[in-house]
This record gives sequence, C-alpha cells and structure tokens, in this order.
Amino acid sequence: SYQGFQRMNTTCYLINGRTATGVPTHYGVAACNPHLGECAEIYTLEGEYLGLFEIVDTGSAPGLVAGENIDIWQESMEAAQEWMSFTGGQCYVKFVKGVG
Repeated sequence: SYQGFQRMNTTCYLINGRTATGVPTHYGVAACNPHLGECAEIYTLEGEYLGLFEIVDTGSAPGLVAGENIDIWQESMEAAQEWMSFTGGQCYVKFVKGVG
C-alpha cells in the first residue's frame, strides 16, 4: 500500500436528499466513519486517482461505522455499477483535512 493510505472496501449509495450533516447529496460526497477525516482522496488499487470526496455522511452499516468501508454517492444505478466495475469494490483512501 501507499504511505498514509489505507485499503478499504468501496460501495455506492443512491439516496437523494440530505446527508447526516445536512448537505444535499451530490457527486463528491461520501459516507464513512467521520472520525477518520473530513475528506478522502481515493485511488484505484492500480493507483489511478478517482477524486477527492467530502465525508459529510455517516451511514449506519457496520462496515461504515467500523471504518472499513467508504460509501460514495452516485446519481444513478448505472454510475454506481460503473464505479464498482472500475474499482472492483476496493480502493486506497487517504483521509485529509477539509480543503478550501
């Protein structure tokens, strides 16, 4: 693994509405254990950059609570399937402080 990164399971969610912190759902937000960081840099296992995601949702699934999973918001089932196909359900994540 890369220094400062952890390998995590990645999943997707499609719920439209507001996140646990009140932010409207949109691409670029993720659900994860909020104690891990404010934002997450995500890469494929091959090292391809997927983006910077704000941790503004928590989710209640055991893997999210335990900090083993990160759940990326997607706008459609097709987008979620593409993400899962591209990542294989695993990614490298580096948690960072908020930017901007």
